Amino acid sequence: MICLKHPTTAVLDRYVRCQEREAVFSDDVRIPDPVPAGFVRNHHRGCLGSGADAFAAARAAVSQWKQFPGGWIAVHPSHRAARLGQTVAVVARCLGLWSVNACRVIDISECDDDETARLAITYATLCGHMLEGAECFCVEWDKSDDRVSYDLSSYARPRHWLARAVHPAIRRLQRRFARDSLAALQAATTAISQDRPALPVTCREGEDD
Repeated sequence: MICLKHPTTAVLDRYVRCQEREAVFSDDVRIPDPVPAGFVRNHHRGCLGSGADAFAAARAAVSQWKQFPGGWIAVHPSHRAARLGQTVAVVARCLGLWSVNACRVIDISECDDDETARLAITYATLCGHMLEGAECFCVEWDKSDDRVSYDLSSYARPRHWLARAVHPAIRRLQRRFARDSLAALQAATTAISQDRPALPVTCREGEDD
């Protein structure tokens, strides 16, 4: 769905309800490596802090969709914790327009052993999405060096003719999302650790294309 202005909450609620009936692109929870022909793989990793408290805060933040910075890109509804089977709308500004696309959470996996603690949330695009693919948001605590990391990985290819036409702009937005997503999760992790509200990530004009 393409909009000239940011869609209202009511419009997004209706959109999500309609998309709940749509089929998912794939229920395979893995991000393939290498990816199939025609797909592009994205992978970015950054540090969120160190120690058990930082991991607990990062785990809470990614469960609450805090990896979406708001402003130029957001997930709806953002007030509900991620859950298996949940359908969400991703609202993004691109080339002066607002695109709305639906994804469904297809996997939430956790582990905690002597070496590593990890939470990974994966969603896949639905049939009406401009792209087809999947994305995984993972926070991980490496207990050997105490480092808490955020790992963002995805693979996708254009589905809609418009996505094919503006694919270079979409690739720039994907790279921007990786940077802003890490910054947003870093801020949220710090805020939760210190029990204070997270500051929003600044949406800089002129970077949406």
